[in-house]
Amino acid sequence: MSQTKLMQKNKEFPCKAARRYHNSGGVGKFEWVRLRGSYNKEGKVCFTENYLPLNGRITYTIKIISTGFGDKAIAKVCSKHLPSAYETSNGMDEEGHIILDFKKPIDRHGNFESKVPRLKNSPTDIIHAWHRARFWCWARENNCDPYSQAAWIFFKNSDPSGREFYDWHYEQSQRFERFNEEISVGGYNFTITYVSTEDGGRCLSYCHDMLNYISDDGDGHLFKSGTICLGGNIGGDSGVCDDGYDLEWVIYRSRYWAVAFAYWCEYGNWIDP
Repeated sequence: MSQTKLMQKNKEFPCKAARRYHNSGGVGKFEWVRLRGSYNKEGKVCFTENYLPLNGRITYTIKIISTGFGDKAIAKVCSKHLPSAYETSNGMDEEGHIILDFKKPIDRHGNFESKVPRLKNSPTDIIHAWHRARFWCWARENNCDPYSQAAWIFFKNSDPSGREFYDWHYEQSQRFERFNEEISVGGYNFTITYVSTEDGGRCLSYCHDMLNYISDDGDGHLFKSGTICLGGNIGGDSGVCDDGYDLEWVIYRSRYWAVAFAYWCEYGNWIDP
């Protein structure tokens, strides 16, 4: 690499954290955060972006503070629409930092306690912290518990960077977490509904708008009940808790099923992965 190109690359990506962030689709403003008493560009870096969540109405300001390597990071969210005093039970501490894990901060008395995330003790890297901050904004705009592991799984597997558009929305349910996704393949339009346990450990998917394409129960790996057959143990009357698979696997398997079903409708044979 020539000296000119090397200098240009270092200017665009002055550290590994910047390269990781921008290569993952981040477009936030970069700045160095110099440590007290330090006169060189060592220590922490910061990225600031404005983010409008899917199906949301409020634009949030997300600030990611990371080590220069990007191996540890914390996230903070700001908005004039947020209350001045944050509730520690909603996935954010009193200073606006996003709680990066799913263990609710409950003390031995059963009360929520505020623990300010520290960069040196961060359990996650810059990409995970960035996506978790975006997820918190999305959850607040969509009436979703930010501690819902199923919602987090679906969010992170639907391109949280926003470079690709996934058309989906969350539906509240007393017993299960529900996600409805619109998929279009070769002129065939699918609405796939994912029904999952809160922890994402068990899930089934359904598609009711393709039933007129099948003659017999199970044609095209689709039952007349709307249940998508993703595995040998799944039948038309399967239950989520008894026969479901983990949500992340079901997401990708169902998206593949939509492609394979459209191919089956066109050519009459099934394509295997």
